[in-house]
Order: sequence, then structure tokens, then C-alpha cells
Amino acid sequence: MSPRLGWERYVSELIDKKQSFWLLAPTILTLLAITIFPLCYALNVALSDYSLAAGKQVHDFNNFQNFVKVLTDSAFWHSLWVTFKFAGLCLFFELSIGLSLAVLFSQPGYKLEPLSMLIILPMAIAPVVVGLVFRWFYSNDVGIIGYLIRSVGLDPPAWSSSGVAALFSLVIADVWEW
Repeated sequence: MSPRLGWERYVSELIDKKQSFWLLAPTILTLLAITIFPLCYALNVALSDYSLAAGKQVHDFNNFQNFVKVLTDSAFWHSLWVTFKFAGLCLFFELSIGLSLAVLFSQPGYKLEPLSMLIILPMAIAPVVVGLVFRWFYSNDVGIIGYLIRSVGLDPPAWSSSGVAALFSLVIADVWEW
């Protein structure tokens, strides 16, 4: 066998490059389709007078009025503040508990492997399932938390109708899962 000539090696490398492009092309097109199209559509809806509720589906440009409406709405700023409070509380508790458990489990000589599996288990449960379980826990009629509070002679709070109770009940569920 003779060694490849310079032009044969060039053609072989060119074919390899083309082949790799054609093998990657379906993935690249799929990623573009599922990211670029929704982004363009969302920008179109955000910059136009478009309402599914009113049945108005005309895409007339409205000079950023949607953004002006949102940024001047006090409900938007309140919900943004509640979101920051939720994220901050979850971050504080999850970081504190996680760091404490990491320090505890990293101590030499401790045999905590079975316990570590139990601690990781909530992360394997789907968030929807965790939400449904905690919804049942917080139920005033049949929930375990309401039962425990009533057993000591107190009335359980309305978990979903009070803003503070709802925030802390969601923080507890989120911290338990993560």
C-alpha cells in the first residue's frame, strides 16, 4: 500500500468535515426550531396588541405599550417582591441546611450512607407530586398538619388564603424537596 497523496488526504478530510456537518444538521435544525421560533413569536406577541381573552388576534404593533402597562402596574411590582422574598427564603434555608448536612456527612468515621440516601430521596420525586402531597398536608379538613394543630387545641390557619401563611407553606415544601 502506498501512502495517501496530498490531494487524497485533503479530499478525505473534506468529506469527513462534510459528513460531520450533515450528521449534526438535524440536531442543529431541531434546536433552532424549538428555541428561535418561540423566541420570535414571544417577541411578536409582546410587541403587539394581542389578546386571547378578548378574541383579538390582530398583530398590530403597539409601541411597547404592553411593557409600559406591566411596568406601571402595582400588582406586577408586588408579585416581583413576593418572588424575591420566596427565592431569598428558599436560598437561605436550603443553603444553610445543605451546607450543614455536607459538613456532617464529610466527617471521617461516620457511617451515614443509609441516611444520605433518605435525604436525597425527595429530589427524585417529581415537583408535581410534592405539590399534591403538600396540598394534602396543608388541607384544613383532612391534612396531617391541620390534624396535629387541632390535636393541641389550636385552629389551623387558612394556608392558601393568607399571604404570609401561603408564602411560608410554599417555602417549607420547596425546602423539603431540594
